[in-house]
Amino acid sequence: MAKKQKKVAKTKKVGKTKISSVEPTFMAGDKPLRIALHDVIRALRELEDEGHMSAFVRAAKKQGAMMLVEPATVNFVKSFMAMKKMQNRAVARHIINPRSPDTSLATVASAAAGPAKDPFECDLSKH
Repeated sequence: MAKKQKKVAKTKKVGKTKISSVEPTFMAGDKPLRIALHDVIRALRELEDEGHMSAFVRAAKKQGAMMLVEPATVNFVKSFMAMKKMQNRAVARHIINPRSPDTSLATVASAAAGPAKDPFECDLSKH
């Protein structure tokens, strides 16, 4: 009778492995890249999983990075958050129904006259 061999459990290496640095391939030109929302979310999830989200957010604010989002995508996010009853979360509440403290014609006219001073002011009331 053949002896049974013990199965050796596969384990992940504990600690950080040495990773060489790499140069990114940057986009050329001025035309925006069309990318699916789920791909953006996956990239952000990887940043979060690796513990880099806070640093990424700070760097994005410092650089003034922004994304252009199609109205249909904005409305999808609003509808999904509302359907999942996320209105008690601060960011979701702002996305679902943005606050409009002063909706007078003067305020609307001044908002239409030029962009907001803060490039990260999330003005979803226009959508």
